[in-house]
Amino acid sequence: FYVTPKPDGTSSRRIVAHGSAVFLRGEERLSGDRLEMDLDSGVGVFDTAMGYAQPGIFIEARKIERVSADPYRIHGGRFSSCSQPNPRWRFGAQSATLKLDDKVKAKHVVFRVMGVPAFYFPYFIYPIQEDQRSSGFLMPHYGSDQVRGRNVGGAFFWAMGRSLDQTFAVDYYSKWGWGFGHDFRYRRKSPSGGDFRSFFNRRESEGGGQVWEHDLNWSANQLLPGKLRATVRVQDTSTQQFQRRFQD
Repeated sequence: FYVTPKPDGTSSRRIVAHGSAVFLRGEERLSGDRLEMDLDSGVGVFDTAMGYAQPGIFIEARKIERVSADPYRIHGGRFSSCSQPNPRWRFGAQSATLKLDDKVKAKHVVFRVMGVPAFYFPYFIYPIQEDQRSSGFLMPHYGSDQVRGRNVGGAFFWAMGRSLDQTFAVDYYSKWGWGFGHDFRYRRKSPSGGDFRSFFNRRESEGGGQVWEHDLNWSANQLLPGKLRATVRVQDTSTQQFQRRFQD
């Protein structure tokens, strides 16, 4: 414990701890082989650190800098919200900034599933708000099946409000061509709400032209004055064959 006099007559207080040093504040918990912290500002550095931050993200890092009350600067970090001893998924970053109950901004990110590298991103933003509702690109996907062939695609989620959102998706299938998806959802005072899902497929026909097919699944309920309720239900598809292929 160090006390250093300042020219204005006050003193600064600093602590240096070695060997399993632990910092606790509310739901935050950080530990490291070495801790150096200014007790007046809360600014500090953890070496070979690991811990837990609100609202539910686990961190391991070569170094964690506590810049102020909320943001952390992380070097050589690994992140996950999976509490398994061997996390089913996590991502590692060369450097990152974590702001409590907001987001993680990371550079040179490798996303791993069951310890196996799956994706690389030069820049990555991971929302960690309490309600997990943040606009942004969703995790891209890649796969293969006998019906659609090899496929790759991604989506963008737009959090328009606490009870209103949209998702836009684009996929490419080697046997199907292009797929375009859209999902609009809203919620009002129960039982009012709606979910409008649409999928469109553009593929090459046997004759060489382009064929458009679709599958629509729309539903909504609206409570009206006088204890009346309006209900909308739409299910429409190009052909039964396309619907079976799409559902499969």
